[in-house]
Amino acid sequence: NGKKHVPFPESLDTLDGKLAWMKEQFEKGETRNLSDIAQEIAQFGDPKTIPLLIGIIDADNSYDTVYGVGYFGLGREKLGELTGVRYSPYHDGAWWRRWWEANKSRFPEEIRNTPVPDLPKTEDGKKHVPFPESLDTLDGKLALLKDQFEQGNLRNLSEVAMQISAHGEPKAIPMLIGVIDADNSYDTVYGVGYCGLGFDKLGELTGARYSPYHDGAWWRRWWEANKSRFPKEAQDIPIPDLPKTENGKKHVPFPDSLDTLDGKLVWLKDHFVDGSLTQADLWKIAQEIAQHGDPKAIPLLIGVIDADNTYNTVYGVGYFGLGYEKLGEITGVTYSEDHDGAWWRRWWDENKSRFPKEVQDIPIPDLPKTAKKLSDNANHDADVESELADVPSQEIRVGDDANKRYFLIGPKANAQPPQTGFKLAIVMPGGDGGVDFNPFVRRVLKNALGPEWLIAEPVAVNWTPTQEIVWPTELTRVEGQQFSTEAFVESVIADVKGRHPIDAKHIVTLTWSSSGPAAYAIALQPTTSITGSYIAMSVFKPDFLPPLTNAKGRRFHIEHSPDDRVCPYAHAQAAREQLTQAEATVHSTDYEGGHGWRGNVFGRIREGMEWLTTN
Repeated sequence: NGKKHVPFPESLDTLDGKLAWMKEQFEKGETRNLSDIAQEIAQFGDPKTIPLLIGIIDADNSYDTVYGVGYFGLGREKLGELTGVRYSPYHDGAWWRRWWEANKSRFPEEIRNTPVPDLPKTEDGKKHVPFPESLDTLDGKLALLKDQFEQGNLRNLSEVAMQISAHGEPKAIPMLIGVIDADNSYDTVYGVGYCGLGFDKLGELTGARYSPYHDGAWWRRWWEANKSRFPKEAQDIPIPDLPKTENGKKHVPFPDSLDTLDGKLVWLKDHFVDGSLTQADLWKIAQEIAQHGDPKAIPLLIGVIDADNTYNTVYGVGYFGLGYEKLGEITGVTYSEDHDGAWWRRWWDENKSRFPKEVQDIPIPDLPKTAKKLSDNANHDADVESELADVPSQEIRVGDDANKRYFLIGPKANAQPPQTGFKLAIVMPGGDGGVDFNPFVRRVLKNALGPEWLIAEPVAVNWTPTQEIVWPTELTRVEGQQFSTEAFVESVIADVKGRHPIDAKHIVTLTWSSSGPAAYAIALQPTTSITGSYIAMSVFKPDFLPPLTNAKGRRFHIEHSPDDRVCPYAHAQAAREQLTQAEATVHSTDYEGGHGWRGNVFGRIREGMEWLTTN
């Protein structure tokens, strides 16, 4: 790199030099790197920069400029304070040109007279159809939401829902409920229920906290009970009966009883006993129960753990139920993989005297022992398979080695290889690193990544029944280990390259929790195929890693919740500080809610992956 590097010109110390360099980079087709220079320009807070930034957006109108320049340049730092514009994916070049005409009178005359330059159109710019002016209005956004839904573009609904939510207008509520009720899949229950009805200004109005059980039927009941709080014109808007999707036709509404703690406890027990509970369902209901903060839930949760004693319950119920939210505050227990059913039974005997008599008298139920691992594998779940029918997933064994299994996910339907090859994400699941995470990983491709991406999802190897390290590395070897995770990942990359053209400049890892340490180890190898690392909610232990000096020039996106009690936030802070000192390029984000994927998961993944591949 040192031999090839051309020193940056001295002119980049000045604003005029930055503007000239940005224009030059754009005209060379280097749109991926514009967000960096846009941030630099924004820090000056000089309105004379606005016309050029608008001209660049309008000549391209791709994510690289609408977001990379519209957000990082015109919507942030001192320049963002001048424009007062909140980022929107619908703020294309045409929008910004209208904005300039309406607002340039606020600025000095010499700036008002500066024309927005007509730069040569990129390929994206030539194809782009300007968004209609109606999208400046709530009615226009609602019409777009309905149109996208009726066209079957469900993955796009969360973005539109967020834009609608920002208006904070209650008249939007009936349409959002109608969309959820016509589909009732993750794309709408979460994508519209959280991103629309539970987010931003509209979320403040509804006061409804997201729940996976808030399906269309729940929201209809909520509206009947709450619409009197809103203006008469909003109350009079009917919830539309939209055409049902395939998911909507099959969906059985969740019972009303799930609005109560007793209903949730009965639902958990019944579904656990009859064997119909998936891993995802178990973790969701445990979180919902924890939010009530009622100690009477503790005996049943302990009974569920003790009847199974696998990762699904020791972690899934022990953390998300007994160690999370309000119930976690009551127990005061920090999650540990050693907290099996027997441990929790001892804990209960020692601590139940702290709780009311009626709670002390509730016995821990002796539930039937599970005969097999709970599953959320898409191959065994017709609803998941229907949801992800457009996301191909093929199980592959590298060199016919049964221990080198991975899922090749993508390409998306009708996706053609980019000229430089597909970008490749190596997604190593946290938890037990097993096949049960395949639906989630497929959702990552569907909801967070574009058609230029492929995903390879390695499956963690259980070398021994008592193995504690899920993804063992060269420096954290376990008994019976035949190869390291570093070697495994390189073999997967080589295998994918034999099947599809891959852009060697964009091969990144996405890891969380138990897979994070291995991602650090891979990124810190003297030589590696990995060009960037997205590491979430993980520990950072340099004593078990290659020298941090190897981090120089490498890229890390680190994501962590300050509320995390499984992997303390201090690990993320240490990783940021020590990797930065080692001259790595480090970007980090925080999120609320503790350990696990919380909030706008796919939106954050999308932004993190964009950062890794554009900086």
